[in-house]
Amino acid sequence: MDSEFFLGLVKIHRMTSSRRHELYVHLVAKNGSNYTAHYDDFQISDENSGYALKLVKIFKAYSKGDIKLYEDMKFSTYDRDNDQHKDNCASLNKFGWWYNDCDICERSGLPSNLICGVHVKELTMMIRPI
Repeated sequence: MDSEFFLGLVKIHRMTSSRRHELYVHLVAKNGSNYTAHYDDFQISDENSGYALKLVKIFKAYSKGDIKLYEDMKFSTYDRDNDQHKDNCASLNKFGWWYNDCDICERSGLPSNLICGVHVKELTMMIRPI
């Protein structure tokens, strides 16, 4: 893909509920920093459950550039506010995500597990069946 593309939560739910998939996430911050996450088992719940994120990370220990997505969070969009913040995080950040109080992830492997409160330039999610 050469441009922005979103497969859709319904299709991702159907794919990940029928067999196991791994997930790779690559985030580029506006300051140029790169962060990654790799999960051995990834699933999205159905619409009735808010397309909640289910993750199992067995692949490797976290390193300095790794991020940790917020498990069990429901997907928030401008018209469906499922996050933990008083405002709508999808509207504030201008994209839908599994937000926790408007943060999209945690940075692991850093002192005190700093929050991944970076300004996102690019975010790529790739899945494949196991």
